[in-house]
Amino acid sequence: MAIKWNEAQRAAIDYEGKSLLLSAAAGSGKTATLTQRILELIIDHGADLSRMLIVTFTRDAAAELKVKIANKLTEAMADNPGLKSLEKQIQKLEGSAISTTHSFMLSELRPHFVTLSLPPDFSVADEATLSEMRREIMLDVVNDFFDEGESEFLRLADTLAGARDEEMLDEALLYVWDKLMCFGKNAEFLLFDTYEGDFLLSSPMEALRHELDIMSRHFADQFAIAARELALDGATEKYAAGASYFEKFALSIEENRGYTELRSHLNDFTEPDSPRMKNKTDAYVAYMSARKEFRETVRDMRARYFSVSEEELSLLLEENRRINRALYRVISEFERRFSEAKREKGKVDYNDMERLAVKLFVREDGSPTPEAEAAAAKYDHIFIDE
Repeated sequence: MAIKWNEAQRAAIDYEGKSLLLSAAAGSGKTATLTQRILELIIDHGADLSRMLIVTFTRDAAAELKVKIANKLTEAMADNPGLKSLEKQIQKLEGSAISTTHSFMLSELRPHFVTLSLPPDFSVADEATLSEMRREIMLDVVNDFFDEGESEFLRLADTLAGARDEEMLDEALLYVWDKLMCFGKNAEFLLFDTYEGDFLLSSPMEALRHELDIMSRHFADQFAIAARELALDGATEKYAAGASYFEKFALSIEENRGYTELRSHLNDFTEPDSPRMKNKTDAYVAYMSARKEFRETVRDMRARYFSVSEEELSLLLEENRRINRALYRVISEFERRFSEAKREKGKVDYNDMERLAVKLFVREDGSPTPEAEAAAAKYDHIFIDE
């Protein structure tokens, strides 16, 4: 039975540009759309399955995807008995590049083991082995630091675990290391220098400034729309003035303010009076909902980021820097020993593959390496099914 594609799915299947992102909820047909696109590229445009890279994130998903493509090709052969090219594509299916992202990385890394300082017979360690290695190595690292008795480390231990509970400390440190790996960072990420000037303008606060800017523009847009729609609804001038007030206040957050100034600004936030409307139109409901969301967001911002004075914040940051220096030393030593243990066993893990793939394919200036260009030249189409 033929699938009836909706307008968005059909557009994705027929799209002829270079890059396409298909975002939709789970179970909405993304994979079916992808397999149909692959099929039609083969039938209608003469695409070759051996020139396609199709990756997903789990082995089960990769296996399922291969089955779905095989079924699609088999059905197409039955519908097009005279199309011999489909039979050739089915024959190429088994050797096609349909795999997990890490399997693809491994296939590209293996020929370059010398360049990457890997043993020729390196293999991927199973998670059970890696987990045990990590626990044992972190335990040894922590014990060695306790034996040294360095004051910054003892402060770190008390902060993370309290009462020097070594088992809890080990788990907390491994958690920090794991989060660093998830974001593609190493121990150096934990270090930041003293910033001479306004704290809010320092590099560690880049993410906060970005969050404030997004929040500011989001609410300014919401209240600008609310003001227009309330005016169209014939709402009283008081409602329109209220929406304009919120719009201006939201935009003012995005201005280049220092920490103390912005803290004072947020603390001074007050809501204008808003009499209840007897006939609650959609515009009124949207406006009141935006007011509530903005009020809660400002309250949350004040509590999370602006709860102390700049002087108090400076003291907290200095204490945090001391703790982070100790954390950096512990994580660095753990990374060194863990890497050494894996190298001795001829093993790599998923984090290693991701790091080595970046090293192999990307120059320091962000441009592709010759190895990346050679890998890209093998494919005409790349599909990523998340």
